[in-house]
Amino acid sequence: MGTTGLGYDEQTLSVHVVNTQGCMADASTTIIFDYDYCVGVGELANGVEVELYPNPTNGMLNLNIDGVSGNVRVHIRTAVGTSISKHTFKPDANENITETLDLSNQARGIYFLIIEGDNFYHTAKVLLQ
Repeated sequence: MGTTGLGYDEQTLSVHVVNTQGCMADASTTIIFDYDYCVGVGELANGVEVELYPNPTNGMLNLNIDGVSGNVRVHIRTAVGTSISKHTFKPDANENITETLDLSNQARGIYFLIIEGDNFYHTAKVLLQ
């Protein structure tokens, strides 16, 4: 399996099994690669700053992004790669985005936010309690 090297990558692994009696089965699973150097909160190399809080959260998650020059796409996935939601946000005149994401109807666990703009890519790990 290869990865994109962008900090987050999803790959599907499939197998076909035949036992000694000739019975066959197929299975697949999705594997998420999360590169630690791209996970978290902080200033990115190109001046974009991403902040998520509180983390851990009980459901309501504040997202602040500063220094963006175009629409930002936010994709929320479970730890096993299931897509929960996708959002597109437009920055204000000061190139900032301030939004609240509601995860309160989701199961407790780890979620990944894939945040992508015209000039940056960021992955954040969020714990929903």
